[in-house]
Amino acid sequence: MEGEATTPARLAGLSDQALVVVAFPKNRSPSYSIALELLSMASTRTDAAIGRTVMHVGIFGRSAPQAEAVMSLLNYLDEIKGVQVYAGGRLRPDPETVTMVLRCYLQADTAADRSAYCHETIDDPFPVRPDLDISRFSLDGSKRYLFPCALLRRHGITIDADHPASAPAQIQAGAVRLGCDWCPHFDENNFREL
Repeated sequence: MEGEATTPARLAGLSDQALVVVAFPKNRSPSYSIALELLSMASTRTDAAIGRTVMHVGIFGRSAPQAEAVMSLLNYLDEIKGVQVYAGGRLRPDPETVTMVLRCYLQADTAADRSAYCHETIDDPFPVRPDLDISRFSLDGSKRYLFPCALLRRHGITIDADHPASAPAQIQAGAVRLGCDWCPHFDENNFREL
């Protein structure tokens, strides 16, 4: 990619395999030299032409040290115009959301059991309506489910029992709305009855 023309679509494609791809142009910001230094911590660092603009591009791998490096970099890119951040195959226009997801990802990696951090148990999200389905009753009348993303729960994402989409599809859509669908630990299919 060194010196060759690239497109936002290509950078988005690269972010499918990486944790995060960050691109920014040369500029006069006081943070620019620090941002360049932090960019050198990326798994792959190069310069690429996007149109007539030369962009510095960093491809950050899926590891805790790479997540920490990109979080540091994003802190310095606040003042720089033209910053592009890609994750999960898409442009992520809100670097603050990317930082929030990276922070959660790093905290999960610090836990002895990542599922203990990422997953939460919840009450039955499908309220029993005895007139419609008596087979749903358990002996004690309660069911518990595993919800696959604590970050989504903290932001109020829930399951609508009356929605025509499946619970995993609703959870995935909620992750898209919040902007955390690209987290390497996120898998909506971890939703299940306990």
